Amino acid sequence: MYVLLEKQGGLRTFHARFPQFAARAAQELGLPHLKKVNPSRLTVKRWLDGDQVPRDDAAAVLEHAFQMGVAALFQPVAPRAFVVAPTHHEASSAAVSRLDARFDSSYLSPAAAPGSGGVWLLDGIRLLDGTSVPVQIYEGPVREDALVIGPEHLDHVRAFTGPARRAMLLGSSCADGGEGLYGLDSAVARRQLAAVAMPFVSLPVPVAYLLDDLTYALVWVMANLDDSLLADDLLLAAEVRTLDCHLSQRRSAIARSAVPDLSAVGSLWLGSLACERYIERGLAQMTDTGSAPVYWAGAQTGEQAAGWLFFTGRHRLLRLLRSRAAGTGEVAQAVFCIPRTAVKGSEPYERVLLLLTVALMEMHDLTVWVCTGPEYGEVGEFVLAGDRAMAAHWVPRTPQDRVWHVDTAAGRSGVLPYAQVLDHARAHALNAGAGCGMRIRALAQYLDLDWSWLVRRCRELGECGVSGLLVPRSRHLDAGEVTRVLRFVAALAPV
Repeated sequence: MYVLLEKQGGLRTFHARFPQFAARAAQELGLPHLKKVNPSRLTVKRWLDGDQVPRDDAAAVLEHAFQMGVAALFQPVAPRAFVVAPTHHEASSAAVSRLDARFDSSYLSPAAAPGSGGVWLLDGIRLLDGTSVPVQIYEGPVREDALVIGPEHLDHVRAFTGPARRAMLLGSSCADGGEGLYGLDSAVARRQLAAVAMPFVSLPVPVAYLLDDLTYALVWVMANLDDSLLADDLLLAAEVRTLDCHLSQRRSAIARSAVPDLSAVGSLWLGSLACERYIERGLAQMTDTGSAPVYWAGAQTGEQAAGWLFFTGRHRLLRLLRSRAAGTGEVAQAVFCIPRTAVKGSEPYERVLLLLTVALMEMHDLTVWVCTGPEYGEVGEFVLAGDRAMAAHWVPRTPQDRVWHVDTAAGRSGVLPYAQVLDHARAHALNAGAGCGMRIRALAQYLDLDWSWLVRRCRELGECGVSGLLVPRSRHLDAGEVTRVLRFVAALAPV
């Protein structure tokens, strides 16, 4: 009963509201005499102290008000375990400040009091909705290839990772003379600590999960994509059922205002799926298979390109373009237009995502060219294949842009404008090297990324795998391609 009274505002509030409880019980139970029930504060205190038990009319009012029997109301509350969180060394607090100063979309607020979890705000920039992740910092030493969260922390780790939610553990070696923070998804920690065959006496966090431009970018974008898609899951399922009606037409477009309840990411995913299906249908209907398809990609920032890394539908599209090219004896191609203003307007961690997207396409046997001319910066996405050009734009420039826009042009005159755009872009590509490695390295230089550092970190993270850091909850996402592309980049010579 004490617990319920606290939730109701305390003993004083309960006593003031008791006449309301009595009046409602009298009306709904059809017992007018209950309106007169109004115990004194001393009587209520005796109830709570266990010196007296409510009976007759008072019991009837209480049982109606709380919808449970008097015996259950006044039984002792089962003891609840409370595991106190560890306090942090001042060096770990300094590492938190450095992290937030480094990444403009991060605001990490550790536990404000012992026993309470902190929160990690991961803001969107232009496109992502922004999200927050429960977080807890644990300190430990680095031993060989892992930061070790010791047995003294494991009771709290179990309590923190118990709820079925997304959460992050951040390991800190700062108190032991190290620097930086290391991330681990709560689901992975929960699974490891629940192992029966090999009980864990400590929890290892791979040193490859050090939060830097590479790992932060992946955590930031996947958490945003995942949480928004989970929030939109029911709405997206309903919208997907209407796609066939739209895509059966040669031209189709949906305004953002037509799906106002979708998040920005949900809208992005829906547009991506519509364009994928439109391209698939268009390629299946073609009779001219003499030339490999060329894809004009509209992404200019890592935020816009992130769907390629994680959306399962984008992965299917890459496989489709590759298989379509295989029958022609040619190689499928992709072209990006990334003006210098887009590079200057984005942070290094976001530019890492852009480079990984290009590497992903190269890994799927697409030759990728990158031009920088701002005159083509507003060209929407399309695919040129044989005598058909299919506009399939899904990457918004502003939040008010259409969810998707698809259209088809056929015949020599219809495809000529698209072909001219592609020819100009390829002729002026900044990464016109002889091989894949030279093309990607030229892009890294243009994006002002340290190539040696990038290859080294991709090797470390690729060897470890990202499954302990990136755990999608949405059925529309897959992090497996990220590990593959990291290993792909790592295999490229650093010099």
